[in-house]
Amino acid sequence: MTYHDGSKKRIKLTKDMCSEYNLQQEGKQSVKISYEDYELRKEINVKAFQFSPTPTGDFSLQAGKSKTIALNIPEVLKNKEVAKININNTDNTIASFRKTDQKLIIEAKHAGKTQIKATHLYSHKSYIWNVVVNSSILKVNNLEESINIPLDQSLGFEVRCNHDVSYYAIVLNFSFIQTDIMHK
Repeated sequence: MTYHDGSKKRIKLTKDMCSEYNLQQEGKQSVKISYEDYELRKEINVKAFQFSPTPTGDFSLQAGKSKTIALNIPEVLKNKEVAKININNTDNTIASFRKTDQKLIIEAKHAGKTQIKATHLYSHKSYIWNVVVNSSILKVNNLEESINIPLDQSLGFEVRCNHDVSYYAIVLNFSFIQTDIMHK
């Protein structure tokens, strides 16, 4: 800033110093900049930011897996207010998310369905992903290819699915019963 007496002072321009503009309206605009008792006008040109993440559309994930969605925010708009994206999730117990400057990472936790919604705060354009999380068996221990068992006996075993969030066990019982086969 240059004062009438020729002295200069460097000031940082802040949002609250600027008025009479609309970032949701494209085209040339005049911004009023106020500091102390001084005012000046500056011409700006507002261009639309097209929020277009990829991929779009619904998808399914295995529990314990993740999916990355590119937010496609232009590098010049990184960390700028006009590129702010709000992310919501209907059920954080099914899947969670984390957002970086350029990516949305969805991490599946438990079997179920959830919906992730990303909204560009200035254009109000939204994208919705319906996410189906399927349970997964990570490892089956001590299972042989063939098991010999006498007739009229039963066999029981457990299938265990260990996951960083929870533990599942399924107990299966099989019975082998002899039947009479008639030969002609």
